[in-house]
Amino acid sequence: MKRWKNSLKKVTSAILIAAMTMGLMACGSGGSSSGGGDTIKVGFMSDQSGDNALTCNVEAFQLAVDEINEEGGILGKQIEPIIVDGQSDTQRYQNLAKELILEDECDVVFQDGTSANREAIRSTFEENKKLLIYPTFYEGGVASRYCICTGTGPEQTILPLMQYIKDNGVGSKVYILAADYNYGQISAQWVQEYCKQLGLEVVETEFSPLGTSQFSSSISKIEQSGADIVYTLLVGAAQCSFFDQWVSADVEGVELASTCNIAYSYEQKKVAAPGLSGMLSAANFFEDMDTDKAKKFVTDFRAKYPDEACITNQAEAVYASVYLWKAAVEKAGTAETEAVIDAFDTDEISVDAPSGTMKVDGSTHQAVLTVTIVEVQDDHSLKTLQTTSDIEPTYLKDLGIDIRKEDPQTQYSPLENGTGN
Repeated sequence: MKRWKNSLKKVTSAILIAAMTMGLMACGSGGSSSGGGDTIKVGFMSDQSGDNALTCNVEAFQLAVDEINEEGGILGKQIEPIIVDGQSDTQRYQNLAKELILEDECDVVFQDGTSANREAIRSTFEENKKLLIYPTFYEGGVASRYCICTGTGPEQTILPLMQYIKDNGVGSKVYILAADYNYGQISAQWVQEYCKQLGLEVVETEFSPLGTSQFSSSISKIEQSGADIVYTLLVGAAQCSFFDQWVSADVEGVELASTCNIAYSYEQKKVAAPGLSGMLSAANFFEDMDTDKAKKFVTDFRAKYPDEACITNQAEAVYASVYLWKAAVEKAGTAETEAVIDAFDTDEISVDAPSGTMKVDGSTHQAVLTVTIVEVQDDHSLKTLQTTSDIEPTYLKDLGIDIRKEDPQTQYSPLENGTGN
């Protein structure tokens, strides 16, 4: 099994190495790296290969780690990153989660893969009482003491985008085209729910199996459906081929909207202009954002990784989430799991992220975020239409969930009222 382990602090004394080794042996297999030594072990699980591969997420993680270590680390200790490739494979994620927790003894693990992979490993963290931080935009509803979700949820992206569509007369008849797994399925439920609330009509919902690369039949259905807007929830390299085929089909009178595409896969950089002109997207971050904090992040990232094709919303969330965890560790005075979670539970942990303020809501373990709506222009640049700060993660609160009082360790979805997905 290929694994990349990169220690950022060099230890030059053989005596010190021997002492640290003996200390770790004394701790036993269940010990925490925060208890001894001069490093804090931090795991990062990401798809560096496979259908969902994006190297910029790993680079954003490494950028945050390097910056923190150069500034003296956390509580006087350097971060020791342990980065593994999930290879877009669920079974591999399950094996790697156990290794990072039980063998590498990481104090925290960040995972930026799909929702299916998150759900496949979440119980491992809950059973071993270790902290998993999930910085990916997702379908919402995860309620667990040992899982903190710092990516956007549906009430923070889908609802604002659907509200914008209604308020600006973009369309009233919606065709939903989604990836056929829990992210796409539950997100589609949210689009349906918000359309109902806003008085928009869903003319059809179609789920496309992961790995699908041919969309001619879907495009024909869209043309015949009477839809005036297609809401896409497609993921992975194969499904992104939809946009090339959409442009080639030259469908008239139908707009595109998404809360994952453009921000995550940057289709406007892959499809010839002006093919996607007018497409709308909502997310926490876009590389084209014109704020001082965002521009500094892009500049620093590009200085370190000049050849990267794009900086995704997920990469920014990974970067900001490392700083968010750092703030919790410093408040707790230790990297020990329970103390760090207790710090998150105070509602006082926040960072000034490139996308805007990011804060953890202690009752739900979801993030309070700033979200921006953009429109693809004729030259495929992105125009900012609307930015909203401090959007609360309301869904779990509406269900009366307070993780500080009771830990459900489940995922709720809009049509199942807490039975999981």
